[in-house]
Amino acid sequence: GLGLTPEIYSCDSNYRLVKNKCINKDNPKDVVKAKITKPISETHSIGGYNGESPLSMATAYAAFANGGYYNEPYSFTKIEYPDTGDVYINKTETKQVMSESTAYMISYLLQKTVTNGISQGTYKKVGNIPYAAKSGTTNFDKATIKQYKLRSSAVNDLWMVGYNTQYSIGVWYGYDKITDGANTFGSTQNAKLFQAVAKGVFTDKSDFEKPDSIVKVKVEKDYNMMLLPSDSTPDSYKQEALFIAGTEPNKISTRFQQLNNPSNVRASDNGDGTATVTWTKIATPDALNQSYISSLLTKSSLGKDADKYASNVLNKNKSLLGNIGYNIYVDDNLVGWTESDSYQVSSTNGTHKVTIKSAYEKYKSNMSSGMNAALTISGATEAPTPEPEIEEPTDNQDENNNDIENQDQTSNNNE
Repeated sequence: GLGLTPEIYSCDSNYRLVKNKCINKDNPKDVVKAKITKPISETHSIGGYNGESPLSMATAYAAFANGGYYNEPYSFTKIEYPDTGDVYINKTETKQVMSESTAYMISYLLQKTVTNGISQGTYKKVGNIPYAAKSGTTNFDKATIKQYKLRSSAVNDLWMVGYNTQYSIGVWYGYDKITDGANTFGSTQNAKLFQAVAKGVFTDKSDFEKPDSIVKVKVEKDYNMMLLPSDSTPDSYKQEALFIAGTEPNKISTRFQQLNNPSNVRASDNGDGTATVTWTKIATPDALNQSYISSLLTKSSLGKDADKYASNVLNKNKSLLGNIGYNIYVDDNLVGWTESDSYQVSSTNGTHKVTIKSAYEKYKSNMSSGMNAALTISGATEAPTPEPEIEEPTDNQDENNNDIENQDQTSNNNE
């Protein structure tokens, strides 16, 4: 479900709340532990407890569409008494419960679940009208499943809440009593019911209006660090992200930037039709440097999981790029690739040109421009067999991009 703060804290009127502590407004040294007003579970956001209804859920989600303002639900605006001419006005309460920027970001994210989220098979378009939606389930505990002899995939409730610029719709699908039956995890009955209603009431094709406080920025995919793409970043590795103005990233990703050239390229004739070429390796590129990746995460919200995430990013980069190595060319013909700092080549007697280019094992589009050296070969046989020419490999970006497009996203309470 859409997560909420696990607990709500409160302070007396002469104290101000700072995290889970109360600080005296007149005496900052007077600090006491805040009161826990009401514990809240993440499942509250999808009605996962006894206390919410489709009406309360629809009303809560409507606040996202209303720019952060919560409107108390009502069924009438006024009552006119024909006998006396009196008019009763139903005064409803409206209050701001979140910033306009937060409301828009939530709507933007929930629109993604409709168009291309992990449950896109559940969220079908409704007349090509922009809308945001969230589904969820509430589960039986093991004891209940055993007591009522339910199947392991049985769930208690199926929820769906969705909204556009006009209406907010809350749907609950389930049984009043466990003895009457149970739903199945992964069922789409809640979505089908929601879609049937939405197709009848969603008519406005206008999208949610982005406030001026939000900016859209292209960032590089697969990096929780939110780095800007470089000039060399393929379009398939760019994605749009939202930021509050002034917090957008300014650091450029180096993952796809052109690699540096090796240095000190030298060739030594072996006198037998071969020569040994040596060079000085380049430093480990940022994309394969876990220390560098970790340094970008130290200020993120990942906390103790930063090192684990850095390892995941490193492994994905290795899967995409491969190890760092070097392409070897003789007279501009590719003859091999190695992770070492030396390579033995063969050719005909005479003077040739050898070129060493820094290049990843798999991804070749950002290899370095290359460093050249003169290559002298002697002692070749009368019918020498020159180093075979290797066809220059190409990048299969679509295949390499699968890991990024299909990242695992699981939740016990999500469909």
